[in-house]
Amino acid sequence: MTLKQYEKLAEEQNKDFCEDLCPLRLEGECDGGGKAGYNGFPIEPPCCGWDDDTDIDEQYGVMLRVANQEEERISREWKAEQERKAKNEQARKRRNESKWHVWEETREIKTLQKRIRGNVNTIHFQQSFGSAMNFANACIAGRSIDDSEPAYTEYQLGLIKENELAMARIEQLKQIKKQKFKELAEKRRKGNL
Repeated sequence: MTLKQYEKLAEEQNKDFCEDLCPLRLEGECDGGGKAGYNGFPIEPPCCGWDDDTDIDEQYGVMLRVANQEEERISREWKAEQERKAKNEQARKRRNESKWHVWEETREIKTLQKRIRGNVNTIHFQQSFGSAMNFANACIAGRSIDDSEPAYTEYQLGLIKENELAMARIEQLKQIKKQKFKELAEKRRKGNL
């Protein structure tokens, strides 16, 4: 039935079309337009923009299809979001497991890197201090300043050698970590983990 036919029927039965006969109102899809939105403007019922010859039953069917499509879209998006969250959580657990699998090697690498930085800083400090002392002595004695690179002391040479050994050990530990990651990945592929 069209909007015009519904209004005519309402006049014949001496009823209010919006309150008693409108299928949108009876199905709960329309509140009759008597309410205001959050900003104070009245909410117009869907039929306000329809022509008199609009088939209300067909229009209601379109509204239901659109509402169903929207619900399906929201449902798909929610499922996709849940799958993404589950996938991210699983990846996070695997990363944490991998970190613990090579924890000892990672700790030893960090310790060696700190030691190397400390040794380098010690060497730089000693060289700077030695250069400052040479400069001061040269100024006091009134002789020219020697700009040549200062020679390393035995202690500094020992630190340099220690750094080289630490760098070699770091490379070994990186290879061990790499091998452990490969073994862990193989176990996961086989389903043992």
